[in-house]
Amino acid sequence: MSKALEAYKIIEEEIIGSINDGRTKRIINLYKKQLQIIEESLKRNEPMKPLLKDMGFGHYDIYCPSCKEYIGYKNSVRQSLTLKYCPECGQRIE
Repeated sequence: MSKALEAYKIIEEEIIGSINDGRTKRIINLYKKQLQIIEESLKRNEPMKPLLKDMGFGHYDIYCPSCKEYIGYKNSVRQSLTLKYCPECGQRIE
């Protein structure tokens, strides 16, 4: 489930239900959790420079700057392959 969808589900199920029950302290805590999820999701959408590991002979392995997952390679001889988003954490890559 995406982070944005997770935030939506919190609004739909928890916050609206809490408003109907009159539990304001719980509402405040859920809003804080929701805002943290939205903030994390927005940060993941900002492009970050990937990490490069020199493998020698003009070959570089490329890793996600957030979770360090392998996302492609760069080679001076052949065409490079780099993903635009990390498949593990969803971080956008420059």
